[in-house]
Amino acid sequence: MDLQIIPKQETDLSYSQDTLAVKSIEYVLSLTHFDEAEIDDALIADVMNKIKEGEEDFYLYAGDDEESDRMEVVTDGVWLSLTCCFDLEDYYCSYNEQYSYTLPMLEEPDFSDMEVFTGLESGGQSPIPKLEAITDIEAGLKAVKYFIYTGKLYPGIAWIKDPCF
Repeated sequence: MDLQIIPKQETDLSYSQDTLAVKSIEYVLSLTHFDEAEIDDALIADVMNKIKEGEEDFYLYAGDDEESDRMEVVTDGVWLSLTCCFDLEDYYCSYNEQYSYTLPMLEEPDFSDMEVFTGLESGGQSPIPKLEAITDIEAGLKAVKYFIYTGKLYPGIAWIKDPCF
């Protein structure tokens, strides 16, 4: 299993906060949905706080159809998994190089192996490997905010392109 790693970049990470790229936000656990007209600074601050505290998971939709151009945010306040889909074809996950040694263990995974998995679940059912979750919550918050305003991957963290697990 080969990984396509997009390394963290030390480039200019500035962006405009004048225009939102995200058209809707879904609070997964509380089943609450906010449309573009409802997204304001207070809602974005609430999203950031709930991620930091590990209180809620989110779907952020930048596409018109809520299928393409989206980010899934799954967290427990210790681990943070970010998964993006663009054009229903290109998938990216946050990458934690510290757990790259677990890659061979993902070929025939034991989902109860806490050396390999975080305890988080994508969509409430698919176990998330530590390889796809970061513990630098502050960097993860920056990635989420960057996506909200740009609809793009944050270059300040590493990503895996087209993960196969």
